[in-house]
Amino acid sequence: MAREVNSYEDQNNRFYSIGQGIVNFRGKQMLKFFIANTMPLLQKILGFKVFDAEKTDYFKRLVIDTMKYRQENKIHRPDMIQLLIEAKQESDQNWSDDDLVAQCFIFFFAAFENNANFTAAICHELMENPEVQERLYEEALEVREELNGKPLTYEAVMKMKYMDMVTSETLRKWSFAGMIDRLCSKDYDLTDDDGNVVFKFKAGDYVGFPVVGLHNDERYFEDPSSFNPERFNDGNKQNIKTYTYLPFGVGPRMCIGNRYALMQAKAMMYYLILDFKLERSPKTVKNIMEDVRGFQINPIGGFWVRIVPRDP
Repeated sequence: MAREVNSYEDQNNRFYSIGQGIVNFRGKQMLKFFIANTMPLLQKILGFKVFDAEKTDYFKRLVIDTMKYRQENKIHRPDMIQLLIEAKQESDQNWSDDDLVAQCFIFFFAAFENNANFTAAICHELMENPEVQERLYEEALEVREELNGKPLTYEAVMKMKYMDMVTSETLRKWSFAGMIDRLCSKDYDLTDDDGNVVFKFKAGDYVGFPVVGLHNDERYFEDPSSFNPERFNDGNKQNIKTYTYLPFGVGPRMCIGNRYALMQAKAMMYYLILDFKLERSPKTVKNIMEDVRGFQINPIGGFWVRIVPRDP
């Protein structure tokens, strides 16, 4: 059965509430997550799951029921559910329901809170750096004039170089993917520039890459605690050492939603910055990075920005 959600009329609807319960990694769920990732044998012995069965069953039924409803009623929509329907029909692999739900679950899990935090972090940095905000506003004005009353387009967004610099620096400083991991598929010898073996990886080894550490390492980014979009101008970004900037990972396993996240944030900021100024609110915490807790980079006190309408 198809389900509908209207978050404007019901802000605490079941879909939203369950989603919040999944992505807010704190307390017991945080402990379960780290045990599952670092000590899978212990997890197997204890017999627990990271996510509550009620929440996972809800998403499983949501995806499977929607796929079944669309196929029975010949409904076609350009979204991820449709891609999974086509993949199951065209693939030689025998995809199970769990395989299909897992793809949707990961896409949802990665985007649900991260995209909101990404946009909030941009607003926070523009609020704290009025000169950056003003320059971004001037670029948005130029784009609006070129569009001549037409809606924002993908091509127009791609031309906004300063917008790209601002979003790139936000992703560096905030590092929403604190760590990425990979599983070695074969033995591999890691060597230095002189050909000396530094480490021998074995098939099955679990390798973690500390994105937060790389993004805040002074060897790669001077004064990493400061917000400086100029790191990503045409001249400077060519000098960034390869594999030290990994907001979405890299290679064939990089985040599947990276373009979606960037386009969503850029489009939102374009329309927001044209009509409003972003200023500090009485509730804005003094040092927001010290207020961050949990798996997601989300301050305990929340993101608070005062939105002031611009003069018409």
